[in-house]
Amino acid sequence: MNHCQSNTISGKECDAPVMNGEDYCYRHNPRISKQDKVDASKQGGKRFKVLQNAPEASIKSIQSILILLEQNINDVRKGRVDPRVSNAVVQNVNAALKVYELAVIESRINILESKAGIDNQPRPISMDYN
Repeated sequence: MNHCQSNTISGKECDAPVMNGEDYCYRHNPRISKQDKVDASKQGGKRFKVLQNAPEASIKSIQSILILLEQNINDVRKGRVDPRVSNAVVQNVNAALKVYELAVIESRINILESKAGIDNQPRPISMDYN
């Protein structure tokens, strides 16, 4: 991929990809008027669809997560939400599911330790992976 032939305001080489058939990115392309660039910049944020009036999402059960994902899929398909927003929702759901999985595992370990007569007092969590 070719990068823009211009420099940034700080003097560094611009690393943005060039437009098709051009030597410059959109921002540095001398063929595009400054006003067109300003207008495009203003419009960019308006196209970013977020469901601001949507009800709070519940992720307290697998059923509620399935409902949230179903709504998310339908909102993207109907154009009610930007796919980037949808991706953020899915990432958050994945994080919630990971926490849920860890809680289930911890619960099962505690039950097994209790049945085995092992002291299952909370242990400090170490982030040392060496």
